[in-house]
Amino acid sequence: QLRKTRSGANRAREKKQICAHRSARLAKHKQTVEQGFLLTSARYALRRIKAQKLGLLGPQSYKSSTGGEVSAKAGTARASTVDK
Repeated sequence: QLRKTRSGANRAREKKQICAHRSARLAKHKQTVEQGFLLTSARYALRRIKAQKLGLLGPQSYKSSTGGEVSAKAGTARASTVDK
């Protein structure tokens, strides 16, 4: 970045451009990280539901992906409707 001295306006404009570019990059990175996290959590939830359906988890309640408690009864009811 060895340039001749700029006028104030030019320097400000350049600074803004650099900042915008950097923030855009950061936003993109954040998005990819969040997407990856969502994917893994969804995959985990699916695995839990499958296990519940096959009766591998037993009658205990398990945490649903939304964060609320789901009783085993609800899980078995859903499983039976799916099986039919």
